[in-house]
Amino acid sequence: MIERVLKRHRRLQSHLEHALSQHISPQVQQENDHRKSHNLQIEYHQDPQDSGDFLLTHYCQDERELIVVGDHMGSGLIARTNGSGWISFIRGLFCAGIESPQQLLTLLNQEIYQTSHSQLICLMIIEIQQDSQITIYNSAMPAPLLVGLEHSEYQQEHISLLGLNEQITIECKDYYLSSEQSLHIASDGIFEQKLSQRQQKQIQNQEKTTRGTYLWESSLNIKDDKTLVNIYLADPISEL
Repeated sequence: MIERVLKRHRRLQSHLEHALSQHISPQVQQENDHRKSHNLQIEYHQDPQDSGDFLLTHYCQDERELIVVGDHMGSGLIARTNGSGWISFIRGLFCAGIESPQQLLTLLNQEIYQTSHSQLICLMIIEIQQDSQITIYNSAMPAPLLVGLEHSEYQQEHISLLGLNEQITIECKDYYLSSEQSLHIASDGIFEQKLSQRQQKQIQNQEKTTRGTYLWESSLNIKDDKTLVNIYLADPISEL
């Protein structure tokens, strides 16, 4: 008798999760996984789709591009549902004409602070200018990894976790990538711990176009929501 009740409960729970997943799936639509922005090549990897990680892009009126990478605390469908809610909030700010990373972070911080500390998110905004300058605003996400042929390093500048305090101090870091460099932004499913010097050296030895794939494949054994963004200079088109 108890076993039949448990089976029925699990079946109903499965149907409910499926219905909820179908309802929110348009809000968490997968971004293009390989494309060009100005003179930069951008690659995305994300797994699973039903997770608290989220990623969205926005093309500004002044031809800047904003890429927002978020990690809602928790896992599974509940984290995904809460994460999709913040996606809607961020998209609403974009629709209202708010395209400044500083304003976005300030308003997000105020909203999270005033609503619920239990729905905290880690967030990174990647701003790409027309001249291919990259500016990173990092609120409690793992430090980005900058990789070159001879050297690699984690970039430590960051903003405190959104929603903990009524006011936040916003910091950012600018990048101009050289032809051999690549920049890698990831959730803690990829950068759960900093890579060792040996691992960083192995990535340096890869072509810039394959470093992201190498990082992704190296993390497949980690049982966590994973998001990875790889950015590098696109090779110029040779003239015949």
